[in-house]
Amino acid sequence: MSQWISKAANVFKRETVEAPLPFEIACECGQSHTGIRRARHQHIVCKACGGSLFVLPKDSYPQPVEKPRKAKKRKKEQPVYDDVEVVDSPIRSRRKKKKKNKAEAKPQPSAFANLSNWLSSRLTYLVQSFLGLWTPFRMIFLAIVVIGGVTLYWSILEYQRTQAASYLAAYVEAGKAAVEDQAWIEARQQFSLAVEALDQLGRTDNEAQSIRQLQRETHAMTRLSDKTLFELLDEIDKTFPDLTPEQRDIEITVLRDKWFVLTAPIRKKQIQTEDGEMVDTFEIVFPWSPNPQRPVTILFAPLEMKSWVPPDRKVSLTIAGTFSDVRLNSITNEWTLELDPAKSFLWANPETYVGLGFGGESFETPEERDARLANQAAMLGMTPE
Repeated sequence: MSQWISKAANVFKRETVEAPLPFEIACECGQSHTGIRRARHQHIVCKACGGSLFVLPKDSYPQPVEKPRKAKKRKKEQPVYDDVEVVDSPIRSRRKKKKKNKAEAKPQPSAFANLSNWLSSRLTYLVQSFLGLWTPFRMIFLAIVVIGGVTLYWSILEYQRTQAASYLAAYVEAGKAAVEDQAWIEARQQFSLAVEALDQLGRTDNEAQSIRQLQRETHAMTRLSDKTLFELLDEIDKTFPDLTPEQRDIEITVLRDKWFVLTAPIRKKQIQTEDGEMVDTFEIVFPWSPNPQRPVTILFAPLEMKSWVPPDRKVSLTIAGTFSDVRLNSITNEWTLELDPAKSFLWANPETYVGLGFGGESFETPEERDARLANQAAMLGMTPE
């Protein structure tokens, strides 16, 4: 039905003759070819070089019909009066003055405000750029990497703990066998490996404290000075007047690096610091001195000492350690030595104490010695085996 209507409508229309569409095409050799486009494409052979040329057919779609443009209406020109002066109304003039005053009163931004605005814009841009990097795919990939890394770290840690637990008993058994054989270097190495295993396991129980105590004691036994403290001080006293200040510093430095085991009464004492402040410390009391004209004072002030030594009496203790400070007072002519609280410790095991060569003291019996060491082990919160 629609085709019949369109055919009937086209009966009264005149047939329009299409104008020919010329073309012009240039060959690679420079020869120009012209002609009329046809309904189908054309192949042209260049007469100069014999090259083949292709010509597109004419457009099968009708050309668009241009719509007639509406003529624009001209505005009426306003008459111009040369002799008439235009005067604003009072209301309009007041509005103009207010706008002008507002524009003049508007403050200009300061340099600090400009800098803060610039920093704010830059930060906003950086934050938006950073957030723009994290697409959902990248966030999922990052989460997978993090979970995989944590899982791998946990697996390695668990493997190390399993290995440490399996080797711990062997290290402790080998260390105790070395103590019985008085092979102190081997004992120190085995107990050091056992302490590393305990650190990996995070153990702080009574058995762990006993193993750490054996490691400290065997370490001190392999670092002991070949001479007693008083013998070293006596040698320094004899040669001290003839030494230069540099040689004196060397002698004192050597004394600091040596390990000593001291058994003596300890009492509370107050000393004055360089700032004039009185502080509490503890003094190791010796009944004699190698040189009466140059007495020796040994100070020891760990935090636990307050619970070990009552303020009103002396307590006999066995302490092993090195000296953190050694000085000779030129006014009082007195040696002052301070045990390093980070390295010094109370002795607790009778087996290692006997290995020091102190088992034949005349001032106490083996039973008294074992009771004193057991008391010191209780002070440390562990029971020696």
